[in-house]
Amino acid sequence: MELCLPAKIYMIITIICTVIHSIYVLGEDISLHKKVSVYLCQMLYLMVQIVCICLWCYLLNWLCTNGHTTVAWVLFLFPLILKALMVLFIIPIMIIAVDKSKRQHDLMQEVRNTIGHGFNDIQRDL
Repeated sequence: MELCLPAKIYMIITIICTVIHSIYVLGEDISLHKKVSVYLCQMLYLMVQIVCICLWCYLLNWLCTNGHTTVAWVLFLFPLILKALMVLFIIPIMIIAVDKSKRQHDLMQEVRNTIGHGFNDIQRDL
């Protein structure tokens, strides 16, 4: 079966991403009892990913062979654009959250220092 260009590109990109993800997950240094569950979860992930890749490639190829190449390209690009937009929105939110967390930590440290100094003053007065 000859795949159209959107289906070929999608298959190549998703296979590369799946392999990289699997290498990353399986390459982590974890304890032996957790390794079994990690391997099982990774195998389940791979099976689901393979089914999704096949179904999506079939859909893209079906659209191309029926003369809807533009729709196939849109469906190919839509998840990529959606992921890019999510990253563009999530990164600033994460930066704000980290900054807020650091400010809260600094404030709590200042409160602890203030309470600690006040406690030392009370002990000195006794």
